[in-house]
Amino acid sequence: LQNEAVKKELRALYNQLVHDDTPMVRRAAATNFKNFVARVEPEHVKNELGAMFIVLAKDDQDSVRLLCIENAVALAQRIGMEE
Repeated sequence: LQNEAVKKELRALYNQLVHDDTPMVRRAAATNFKNFVARVEPEHVKNELGAMFIVLAKDDQDSVRLLCIENAVALAQRIGMEE
């Protein structure tokens, strides 16, 4: 049970990085998004990480949006093609 609380907190902290005011922080979050997706349980990937991906894909910085191409592939592989 404590392990689940830690995982929930990590997802919340990553969400804060995705929404950070500093472009460099958002770029770092986008760079590591595919690694994060690979380690999160499937039930959280679609709801939580899908929303984070959309935020990154709509970022005002080109460097953040460009990283979303790789992330889209990783996200699609985890969610499944039918989704």
